[in-house]
Amino acid sequence: MNKPIFTRALIVAAIVGSVLNLINQWDIINGANPRWGALLFTYCVPLLVSYFSGVMANGNKSTSGNEEGINEQLLSAVLDLEKSLEQVERLPAITRQHLLSIKTLLKTKA
Repeated sequence: MNKPIFTRALIVAAIVGSVLNLINQWDIINGANPRWGALLFTYCVPLLVSYFSGVMANGNKSTSGNEEGINEQLLSAVLDLEKSLEQVERLPAITRQHLLSIKTLLKTKA
């Protein structure tokens, strides 16, 4: 794992995830209950996008330029994300469908 890229990805995820959560879960301000799975997932998506685009932009030093390695890393990250979100609460059907689509896409490229 490339630590400087991951640190930058965490910062991007904190900023972008907060803005997206504010947009998507505005009702929380008015007293509605938060949807914890969606809230966490909203931070994970910009983290994954930022990290893997940073790795790819830097010539993928962590996988020696092997595009197959990127797909394997991304698939592993998506599986880890899915597992951790399942522990928080049951994922909505649309979120499970999106994760399945991402996994299918990554498996066909790997």
